[in-house]
Amino acid sequence: MYKIFIAHILSPVCFYIGDIASKILWYRNCYFLAEIYQKFMAYSCLLEDWCGKDIMWERVDNNEKEKFI
Repeated sequence: MYKIFIAHILSPVCFYIGDIASKILWYRNCYFLAEIYQKFMAYSCLLEDWCGKDIMWERVDNNEKEKFI
């Protein structure tokens, strides 16, 4: 139960920090912003995997992924 509660708070926070970094990155091409974006989006995904519930991200079946590649 506590995992889901923690993930419901931290996953969106990490997602929106990464989103803000990507919007700034759109105007300024800075390497450190790309690292911030990648790390916080990865943290958001990992938190959802850790708690076992989809909050901000949707699981994609590997067979469906191959259709778009």
